[in-house]
Amino acid sequence: MSAQAILQQARPFLDELEDRLAGAVAHRPGLLEAVGRSAITAGGKRLRPLLVHLTSPDRERALCGGTAVELVHVATL
Repeated sequence: MSAQAILQQARPFLDELEDRLAGAVAHRPGLLEAVGRSAITAGGKRLRPLLVHLTSPDRERALCGGTAVELVHVATL
């Protein structure tokens, strides 16, 4: 399977992940929200959550885990 095919199959997961990331930072209004929003909207490949998605049989758990992994990654930048 090509990388493009994998990304196409994972697009709904990645779209939901973006919504959850936005919701997570919006949950903390003020400076944390401003900095968090800036960090998550700066772009990125979202490789870590994609790997969680590809290795998990449960979509909801993959979304929770992928969101957590990406928030930790963004916080360490």
